[in-house]
Amino acid sequence: MAFLTGESLERISSAAPGLQLVTYWQGCSETTGEDARTLLSQMVSGLISRGWIHPLEKTLENAVDGLGLSEERIKNAADELQKVGLMQVADGKIVSLAGMFSTTPTKICYFMDEDLKVYLLGALAALAVPQALGRPGELMADCGQAGSAKRLKLDCDEEGVHTRVPDTICIFLPDWSGEDHPADAIAGGGLFADDEALAAWQEANDEPEGMPLASMMFPMAAGELGGQLGKTMESLLDRFANFG
Repeated sequence: MAFLTGESLERISSAAPGLQLVTYWQGCSETTGEDARTLLSQMVSGLISRGWIHPLEKTLENAVDGLGLSEERIKNAADELQKVGLMQVADGKIVSLAGMFSTTPTKICYFMDEDLKVYLLGALAALAVPQALGRPGELMADCGQAGSAKRLKLDCDEEGVHTRVPDTICIFLPDWSGEDHPADAIAGGGLFADDEALAAWQEANDEPEGMPLASMMFPMAAGELGGQLGKTMESLLDRFANFG
């Protein structure tokens, strides 16, 4: 069964290639309830401060005590988060949060001060995470084509990316038809060491649908797209703003 149907599917169908996820999360930020926002904020804060998260049942038990909400309200909030894709659960375990954060290691990691770090699901999350959390940091990632043989670094302040090493880093944002879970869809693109690596990856993957952004376009994408999604996620996560 497709993840999106009806009006939600219609809304993303008009978005530019590679930007459907941004459009979708912007819509979620307008409709997600207060209890769901509070629960999501608490879970993301706990994931970052501890580096791990309890299984779903234990997490919700802790939320009842920590947030002072009834079991019914917490359950309804969790159901809402799962329905819209802001929490992804498999076999009773929480595997992703806010469509950006992975509960297990990935090839993209955001390092903050106080030895805090969080793993990210995809390149679009890398652009948005500084503003989403309101925390400066250093993002490290494997090149989508060369893997760990080429490590990439983005230095970030609270508003987004301000420098990149190498300065030829570019990006591919995957198309999203609404069929897959958004947390799975965001992982379809990547960060690349240079335009040649991006082109080689596209060729090797049969020219996937989406938005390739060459190194010359990266600063604009980091500022505009990162700012749009970062602000959207900030509005969903700002109930626990210290994140550790």
